[in-house]
Amino acid sequence: MRQTDPGIALEARIEAAAGSPVARTAPMGGGHGAKLLAIDLADGQRLVAKTGTGLEAEGFCLSYLARATVCPVPQLLLADDDLLLMARVEGSTGAAGKDAQRDLARVLAELHTIVGPRYGFPRATPHAGFLQPNDWDRNWHSFYGEKRLMFIARQIDGDIARRMDKLVAKLPDLLPNPKAPGLIHGDLWGGNIISRDGRIAAFVDPSLYFADPEIEIAFLTLFGDVGDDFLAVYDERRKLSPDFRETRRDLYCLWHLLVHLKLFGGAYRAQVDAILNRFV
Repeated sequence: MRQTDPGIALEARIEAAAGSPVARTAPMGGGHGAKLLAIDLADGQRLVAKTGTGLEAEGFCLSYLARATVCPVPQLLLADDDLLLMARVEGSTGAAGKDAQRDLARVLAELHTIVGPRYGFPRATPHAGFLQPNDWDRNWHSFYGEKRLMFIARQIDGDIARRMDKLVAKLPDLLPNPKAPGLIHGDLWGGNIISRDGRIAAFVDPSLYFADPEIEIAFLTLFGDVGDDFLAVYDERRKLSPDFRETRRDLYCLWHLLVHLKLFGGAYRAQVDAILNRFV
């Protein structure tokens, strides 16, 4: 039996979804295990195709942001489990410069005002190549402790899991309850932000759920993706907790450091240990 060339099959699906022949393709970087292709069509459309597994969930998140929020996202043409097809957004990764930082703060402050019924989301959402559990919970401490910190800690090693269990037990004393569950992008760092001419042009790779929105701000500070211009505008629009810089930031960065430790190992172990040693 003759086998179909997977490249030809992919082009046929792209052409059927976009309504124009493929003129050129070129590989792109990134993707957390998925493959990204820049697609130029004969009619001038410029697209990005993402191939892999579990991509329908990412498409759902992009559609949700487009439908229910002010966040700019790429136009979605197709969201199958093995193929995501979207318009290519021109710009640079990150939010470099004062204007882009301030615009990012404005967009996020508005996103975070969208309040959910509880912490979680109607479905699991993609994060760094895996699906994160989002079962609804009325209690932020139990949601963050079990469905974020312990969920990843158990996948690393027994020592991390034992120490994390002690930290989780202390969360009600360490973290005052948030005002309300706010909608967050969930995996927002420079690589998932596209900016152009001092404005945010698009968010990509969303990992939506309702959370304490300050977990989003903490992650943006972890690798220096935002600075004082961003924090000043965000704080004007949504007052940061008094304990954000002293306590909340480190406790929320811990989740993202655990994900990086699971994926990449190396120096992230020392950063995780430092936070655990501080609080346990």
